[in-house]
Amino acid sequence: MQVDFSYQLLRRFHPDLLSQSLRAAVRNFIKQTNLDTFERCCEIYDFVAACDPADGVALRGFARDARVRVDQHSRELMVRGERILNWLDDTYTRKVSGIPNYAPAPPEPFGSDSAKEDIPPSVIPGLEFTRPGSGWEGVDLFGVAQAPVPYKIFRARLSEETRTGEEAVCASQ
Repeated sequence: MQVDFSYQLLRRFHPDLLSQSLRAAVRNFIKQTNLDTFERCCEIYDFVAACDPADGVALRGFARDARVRVDQHSRELMVRGERILNWLDDTYTRKVSGIPNYAPAPPEPFGSDSAKEDIPPSVIPGLEFTRPGSGWEGVDLFGVAQAPVPYKIFRARLSEETRTGEEAVCASQ
């Protein structure tokens, strides 16, 4: 929750500070945490659905084993979450304090040990449509906007899609 909260604060008030790598690390961490919680809940459900409620030995054994699994997974997620929190804090602190040429590398395990040259997406061969002046600058190709979409724009686009979808249905009939 702390990772998501810190990310949402930066996204809302300083979207220009967020790199795509940092966005991806946060989103992947949140997904992994949610999937881990779901998996642990499914294990409990499967056990409860199949166990004899009167078998105290089996209940205590399962509870002990489940606790070990939860603790193990929680430690791993905690380490990853702390790394991302540090990255979020460092991004804000360094950028706001005016440290020039700030381009952090993703923390382990999201990055690699080798130094990589950051290549802006506008100069990657084969992606000419993303270059400035191509008309695609304002299009969010991957669903990761640089800033929150204003509600009026969201509603207008949603209305356009709804109208277009209804016209397609009418044309096919």
